[in-house]
Amino acid sequence: SVIDPPTIIATHLTEIIRRNAADILDRQAVSDIIEKVKEKNSIVVEEVLNGNNKFTYGEIERVLKNLLEEQVSIRNMPEILATLADYAPISKNPYLLTEKVRQRLGSQICLQYADQNKVLHVLNLSQDLAEKIYEHKIEQPGQRPQVAFDPVDMRAYINAMSSSIAAIRERFFLPIVLCPDEVRHLVYASTKEMPGIVILSVTEVQNATASGVKLEILGEINVQ
Repeated sequence: SVIDPPTIIATHLTEIIRRNAADILDRQAVSDIIEKVKEKNSIVVEEVLNGNNKFTYGEIERVLKNLLEEQVSIRNMPEILATLADYAPISKNPYLLTEKVRQRLGSQICLQYADQNKVLHVLNLSQDLAEKIYEHKIEQPGQRPQVAFDPVDMRAYINAMSSSIAAIRERFFLPIVLCPDEVRHLVYASTKEMPGIVILSVTEVQNATASGVKLEILGEINVQ
């Protein structure tokens, strides 16, 4: 097909903005977005900004940046804010809140990666590997949780991930890894340098089944 130059340039710029949306978003933009939401959803905005466990714009910004970093659309702001309000009495940890928002947006996220028949083709993270990752979790205040394997185990883990992903790409599938909820963010943090990989949680996929999404397991990732 023949595409005119302005369309090519516009598409390219749009892709650049999408990939860098997390860096572009600032607190003024968050304030503007929330003011727009307030026009039709004033109650949820009031609950988030002025409730017993109210959020600052900076705390909301951190969660939105986490979502955008993984290419999750933040257009459904009423649902995002409602989730923050629901979990505010439990935690203000931005990474935990991000996971809870992702779970609430499970259908939206999974449909983004499902094929035309609403089938989601995934690699399953083995239970043994998931448990090992969770056992080696380290958390520091204000920082993203990380996996602290020793060099040998980390090399084995990355090799297992890389080889499994390469095999999936050879079959022309998008590399999507399905993980237990408690390690999804850890797997993402440890594979950020692998381009194009998508990390989903079990609850996200379960919540997407209401939208007709079906699951196909293509293989399992294990260090054994």
